[in-house]
Amino acid sequence: MNTEQLDRQIDEIEQALIRDDPELVNRFRLLDGRDARRDVIVFSLLITSMVLLGYGLSMHSGAAWLAGAAAVTASFVVDEYYERRLAADHRWPHHYDDPRDQRRRPAPVRSRR
Repeated sequence: MNTEQLDRQIDEIEQALIRDDPELVNRFRLLDGRDARRDVIVFSLLITSMVLLGYGLSMHSGAAWLAGAAAVTASFVVDEYYERRLAADHRWPHHYDDPRDQRRRPAPVRSRR
């Protein structure tokens, strides 16, 4: 099998997935955007913290050092927040149909009349 055939088959599979389950495709695109945004935020916070910590240590500036430490802490908090948010978004309906999954379908809400 050459590369052109493989590319064509991958395109056919991708188009079939888009036709069969467009919601799944939208979720993947949303997850890709979130990951890129998180990476940029965390990376910029880490770079800022490195600069501030270096400046604070070299110039004996307590304020710059504290700002750098706060930026490091913020980068970890932001990363943890996005990780938890991503984990919460992974509630797929097919998990309820899988007998190996330990989660149970929530009980239906009954009205009191």
